[in-house]
Amino acid sequence: MNIKKVRKPVVRVSVCMATFNGELYVKDQLKSVLSQLSIEDEVIVSDDGSTDGTLAVIRSINDPRVHVFQSKGHGVVLNFENALSHVSGRFVILCDQDDVWLPGRLQVALDGLESHDLVMLQYETVDSNLNPVNSASIEANLSFVSTLIKNGYLGCCMAFRASILVDVLPFPKGIAMHDWWIALLCLLKFDVLISDKKGMLYRRHGANASSTGEISTSMLTTKIRIRIHMLIALVKRLVGLG
Repeated sequence: MNIKKVRKPVVRVSVCMATFNGELYVKDQLKSVLSQLSIEDEVIVSDDGSTDGTLAVIRSINDPRVHVFQSKGHGVVLNFENALSHVSGRFVILCDQDDVWLPGRLQVALDGLESHDLVMLQYETVDSNLNPVNSASIEANLSFVSTLIKNGYLGCCMAFRASILVDVLPFPKGIAMHDWWIALLCLLKFDVLISDKKGMLYRRHGANASSTGEISTSMLTTKIRIRIHMLIALVKRLVGLG
């Protein structure tokens, strides 16, 4: 008797979302994401122990493309690391819980990934009600040194080939932010594209987990220490020691 083999679905895109007490905004974000995904795509949600209704809101969407996992650590860096450890797609897009994707955000990323390993899109800063606001920000550029000094890369604006995760993960202990690490490593080792197209509404509401893109008020000694730690971690990773 011939038994026809059932092919396992091929996942094209894995959207990685880190959540923590985001019940107010996560539904809008997921709806904006899912509307652009195909049946061959997935959303990996890593939750960092939410105590509000975040998980209930996510489950209420009832979409089989959404997969929820509990973070194995605490904090945004480990939360995203957990999400990334579960991806199945050829391409990865990082996603915050409180923003909104603009129409075409996915396609712009995929177009860029045809010839580059990482694509960074632009964004529009908005308030909690999605009204445009003026906000100081640092523009991403292709200079490693400039990015080490002042990071302009936002994880939620990034998309990259899943193949780079071999070099990216695990995140080194004690790094300031995951998106900064990914950007710096890619600037050293991979092809990076900075698109001039906006991909999302970047919601700032006073409770964001990441402050990347805003002007830092850290003491100079702290800034230097953080950058030295990042630089050492990069060298160790590149030579295979970390």
